[in-house]
Amino acid sequence: MSIDYIETIVNQRIPTKCLQDIETWLLSRIFKAEVREDYIGFYGSWDLNHVYEGELCPDDELTKALVASRATCPELCAAVECEINKSSRIIVGAVHYQKIFQSIIRRHSDFVRHVSIIECHRNTKCLGYDEICTLITADAIESLVAEQLYEHGTFKNVQAKRRSEPFNPASPYIFSKKMDP
Repeated sequence: MSIDYIETIVNQRIPTKCLQDIETWLLSRIFKAEVREDYIGFYGSWDLNHVYEGELCPDDELTKALVASRATCPELCAAVECEINKSSRIIVGAVHYQKIFQSIIRRHSDFVRHVSIIECHRNTKCLGYDEICTLITADAIESLVAEQLYEHGTFKNVQAKRRSEPFNPASPYIFSKKMDP
């Protein structure tokens, strides 16, 4: 049996003073968070079941984070509250964390000018993998996708595809409809 999984590394460490409580709550539950001095780094490794079925459930910390962040991140707070009110949870893969990082950059461009993310899609029975390199700035989210093509178990070639702002959901932060794998 093979398992599909995703490894993700956020290359920049974010100053903790740049994160609002709601952003910290979401990002530290989606990613593994590593705090060093006054910076926080994010990385993750998830199997696809966790991405599509893993849940973020409300707790007392979320309630406090929403109250503390409402003035600075009203759209994100509204999106979280809407999803919690609708289904009492948030699916892990439904959180558009790139938009959260972009919001941080927009508010704190003097500390964080960009965020780059490397995402590798792997399979436990396959040597190859697809890789997505995403660069987030205050004005854009650009990704370059390198897909390895195989035929009958033999490596053929790599295709590079560029995508800009691939998602256009009703909420820029949380996807409410069924996600495509």
